[in-house]
Parts: sequence; C-alpha cells; structure tokens
Amino acid sequence: MSEALEKEGVALGFDRFENIRSLILLMTLRCNLKCKMCGQVSFFGEDPEKRMFIKEEIRFEDLKRVLDERPSWESLHLFGGEPMTYRFIGPLMELARERAQVVWMTTNGTIIGPHLDSMIRNLSGLTVSIDSSNPDENDASRGVIGTTERILKNFRALAAVRKPFAPVVVINSVITHHNYHALEKSLMFFETEFSNGFDMIQFHLPRFVQDSLGQEHEKFMMQEFGCHAKTWEGWRGHGEGIDLEILQNQINKVKDHPKVIIYGIDKADQLQGFFKNPKFPSINGLYPPEAHCKVMDKVLTIQPNGNVVLCTDFPDYVLGNIYQESLRDIWNNEPMRRLRLYLRKHTFFPICAKCPRAVESMHLSMGAGLKVADRFYKSMRQRKHVPGVLARSSS
Repeated sequence: MSEALEKEGVALGFDRFENIRSLILLMTLRCNLKCKMCGQVSFFGEDPEKRMFIKEEIRFEDLKRVLDERPSWESLHLFGGEPMTYRFIGPLMELARERAQVVWMTTNGTIIGPHLDSMIRNLSGLTVSIDSSNPDENDASRGVIGTTERILKNFRALAAVRKPFAPVVVINSVITHHNYHALEKSLMFFETEFSNGFDMIQFHLPRFVQDSLGQEHEKFMMQEFGCHAKTWEGWRGHGEGIDLEILQNQINKVKDHPKVIIYGIDKADQLQGFFKNPKFPSINGLYPPEAHCKVMDKVLTIQPNGNVVLCTDFPDYVLGNIYQESLRDIWNNEPMRRLRLYLRKHTFFPICAKCPRAVESMHLSMGAGLKVADRFYKSMRQRKHVPGVLARSSS
C-alpha cells in the first residue's frame, strides 16, 4: 500500500489488522465464586447463585479459526468468568502458546491444581486474585466460605514447582472495605509464606461507578453511538466503606516495596478525588493529553457469545461477532471505524474516569511503572524455555 493510500485510510478510520496488540478471550462467564466487587453480574443476566451453571462459551474450533487469521499474536489473555471452568482450557493453553508471544491468564486460583503442569509449560504470566491473607476477609470478599484455604493450597503447590518468572505470577488484590486496612499485613504474609510463589503483588483500586456518572455515560452512548449502555449498573457501590486516611497510611507503607504495584493514584488528594468525585481523575487532568489508554485502540475482547467488544467491563457497544464475520473484517468495519474516529478526537469515554485499567494503561504509556514488564522480558530472554513465538524465533 502506498503512503498516500495509507494516510487516506487512516483519515477514514481504518487501521492495519497487524496493529492489534492483544486479544482478551473471555471464553466463559461461568465462575465458582460470587465476588462482591464483580460487575459482570450486570451483563450475564443470571443470579450469582446459578453462575456456575451458565452453559454459553466460545466454541474451541471458532477460537482456533480466529487465531489462524494471523501467523502470530503479540499477546493473548485468557479470561472469564473463571477461565479454568472452560471445557477446553487445556487445549486452549497449548494453542495459545503456539500462536502468541505472551500468554496470560487471570484466575481466582481455586481450581488450578489439575492444570499446574500445563500452566507452567504454556503460560507466560498468571494473575491470581487474592484480596487478603485473612481467610475471613478474603472469603467475605469472594463470597464463598473456604475460598482462601483452596487458593493457598494451590499457591503452595505452584510455589513448589515453578521458578521465578516461569511463569510470571502476579497477586491481584482489589482494595475493598474488607481489606483496605491490611495491605502491609497481606504483603508480609505472602513474602514470608510464598517467597517463591509470586513475583509481584498489585493492589488494585476498585472499579465502581456513581449513579451520576453512569447516567451520563448511558446518555452519551445513546447520543454518540445509538447504543443502550446499562452494564455500568453492575459496578455500583464498590468503593464504599473505605477509610481513606487508613488506606493512605497503608499505601505509604507498601508502595516502595520492589514487588508492589500501585498505578497512578497513590497520593491523599488523588485518593479523595477518586473515591469522592464521580469524574476524578478526569483523565487528562491527572495525565498529559498525549497519554492514552492502550486498551482503547489496540485491544479487542471476544465474549462467550462471539461478540467482539472494546471494553471487557463495559461491553455495551458491540463491534461485530466472530460467528458472522472474520476478526479482520471486524477490525475495519463501520462500527469500529466510527469508534476509532471518535477516540482520535476525544481519547476517552465519560465512564473511563473511574477505570483502574485506564489509569494503569496511561501510567505505562508514559513510561512509568515498568518494573514488571522490564523484569518479565529480561527473564524471557534468559529462559531456555520461553512461550510461543519467542521460543520459535530464538531456536
């Protein structure tokens, strides 16, 4: 393609298919837990008590067809629901390793035991959700008694067989009213009990939306895209019951630890704004205009019903469906180009003001917070066995 034609295409909202950086595969919405902070309840339409029995999932042969659309992928993220409840999780991990440079999984850690060997062999990284080292607090947060005991049992098994960064293991701890007062205690527990079990611990700000922001977003999506946007309702109330002075004290105690990640918002005035002001951090007020959320223009999510969406947490605007058209066609279809042209002018949606992932992505886009990535890729170069395309290119 000539440079002139490419510029004309960009002006019309087109983009190269090869520019997709990551696919998030939300294979199933099934989950064996009932986490209090999970907003997915707003779009899977089931009583949390029945969530483990959701039948819909992406057909494995269709995932394979999608991945075959390119010789290789930069990153694949296996997600859910709980990805370990996907019927074809074993074959999918093998397939992902063959097709991607980086294969990451996010799991609640309760049922990984039977798959440990496959995970170590095929995954580049693993995020395990543990909100507290205190069983009562963590079980309350995750909604099922005995959850903590099961996670820690699997964590011990993982620590016994893995090597540092093989795969990278990140503990993800969502800050809620159950654990905000004990971040340092959790860090010390994992450092003492599982020094070989994890590489990083991320204290993650909660995802939540106040009604005023949600209603503004709903109106905006209808006016701008003709889209009914109701999934924000699943994220109501998740930032309540937190004493910000105590939280600030806890953040100050842990944020400089070499294994701790807290992106972007860690100062007292920022915390006050994040939890009290519906539109804080007002994105471009906290970050310079050139900062942007990479999820917004280089990442796609495939849902269990085949729908392709931009945002995993707010999947109201559907770009297409893999059962009806190829991912390559979806990447430059009319809904995608319309979205791309909007983002080129405005950068964010109103709902992004409260998104921890947007804060994280912008923080990284400015070159900050790279200790995980730097150490990860250094370890990839040093390892004799590395996943996917990296392994093939080094052989």
